[in-house]
Amino acid sequence: GRVQGSYLVDEPRSFDLPPNTLASSELFGSMMAVFRDYKGQLESQEIRMKLKAVSEIRKLLSIERNPPVQQVIDAGLVPPLVKLLEEKELKCRDDNLKFEAAWALTNIASGTRHQTQTLLAHGALPALCNLLESSNMDLVDQSLWAIGNIAGDSVNHRDAVLKSNILGKIIDLCTLNQKNSVLRTSTWTLSNLCRGKPAVDFYKYGKMEKDPLKLRAACRDLGFPEFVWEIVNDYAVPILHPLQVLKKVIHSSDTEVVIDCCWALSYLSDTTLAPNPTSNKRIQDVVDVGVGPRLVELL
Repeated sequence: GRVQGSYLVDEPRSFDLPPNTLASSELFGSMMAVFRDYKGQLESQEIRMKLKAVSEIRKLLSIERNPPVQQVIDAGLVPPLVKLLEEKELKCRDDNLKFEAAWALTNIASGTRHQTQTLLAHGALPALCNLLESSNMDLVDQSLWAIGNIAGDSVNHRDAVLKSNILGKIIDLCTLNQKNSVLRTSTWTLSNLCRGKPAVDFYKYGKMEKDPLKLRAACRDLGFPEFVWEIVNDYAVPILHPLQVLKKVIHSSDTEVVIDCCWALSYLSDTTLAPNPTSNKRIQDVVDVGVGPRLVELL
């Protein structure tokens, strides 16, 4: 997963441990003592104290060389970080507390599979998914980044994200949002959801639409002929699939967005990921959506 670095000038306390070793038991003990202090601050009722602690934790997890991910987990800091995402009454500098906590969790999710699993065990995924409904797009962007790291970690974690029923929200963020960073992050997250074997049956996670007018509009957007609208008018059908948004987003002027679109299309057309590797249906689905000319243009 991606590790989000710190853009701040001020530096946290430095604990530079060689990989897979402890520089000294004294240094390790000092670091754990500091983390225990941070935990107490996170659990305090003082907003300013919480913000200072979560900012320091985030900065430590943002260092490029040997960030203390496991030490943060061992110190029991994940549960209070997740709690910060869930506390609706927290209002501090336009959601800065939640933003910093989501950033810290993003970097923990870039660690090992076991470290990422720790986040899921403590309820980080539903808390992050709920933040996608925020009106603060910086907070949405950061939460998406954490979710993308989780989805990209393994097939099991990818499926856990899909079972959270946020595919529709991610697709909406790819199509409706004008903020470049959110478009980039949502497209990258979507590409991570397309990865892995066995391949995802996206219709399994699609939204079931029963409203006839909405259903007809969805069929029109997907390019179904009009006679099909009449056939499906009385039925609920799944209407969400990454291809319906990728065919639009691939025309973006943002190079990063286009690159992630191409990766997603390569995963979706990979027949080796299908239950029947000899079937060309995955390739045909990508061809039928009409992205061929744009892909040729990009060569």
